[in-house]
Amino acid sequence: MKKKAKAKRKTAGKVLLALLLLAAFAAAAVFVPNAVVKAGREKRIITIEEAAELEKADCILALGCRVYSNGSMSPMLRDRVQLALDVYRTGVSDKLLMSGDHGKTDYNEVQAMKDYLIENGVASSDVFMDHAGFSTYDSIYRAKAVFNAPLPPLPCALHSRKARYRGVRRGGGGLVRREHAPRTAGDPRAG
Repeated sequence: MKKKAKAKRKTAGKVLLALLLLAAFAAAAVFVPNAVVKAGREKRIITIEEAAELEKADCILALGCRVYSNGSMSPMLRDRVQLALDVYRTGVSDKLLMSGDHGKTDYNEVQAMKDYLIENGVASSDVFMDHAGFSTYDSIYRAKAVFNAPLPPLPCALHSRKARYRGVRRGGGGLVRREHAPRTAGDPRAG
């Protein structure tokens, strides 16, 4: 009897050890890549003021985000486009590249982005539209491969580390972000 109980405890201990090792491996699989991305790319993120001091860039890239069925921009997309506009107004570039989803006739992120810029005083001829920016990777890849732009400052207001990491890996310069993006009326994040 004692041998059976001892064998059961030994087996339970091995199973517990295996589960703990599996949990540690799973945690490492999540946290190690995140730490590498964060440590290696964060130093390349600059403020609008620092962007203004850069050499002239070919263009300023803004990544798309949700547009509502009535054609209005989501608060996050408005933040991104406003950041691109703020960088544009520093004179670091005289061209803007709006990249977003226009895969359906009734959904058009880039037109909403361009309309906002024009309403805010940017000449239509200064705004280029990439209608096939379906993902962060697509937008960054196409900025270089299709639009022949060495990757520009990338306005990334409240955007993920993934966008910053991919932008720098694709050969980008400084990635621009606002330290505290302003909240707009009706913004569900305000408050």
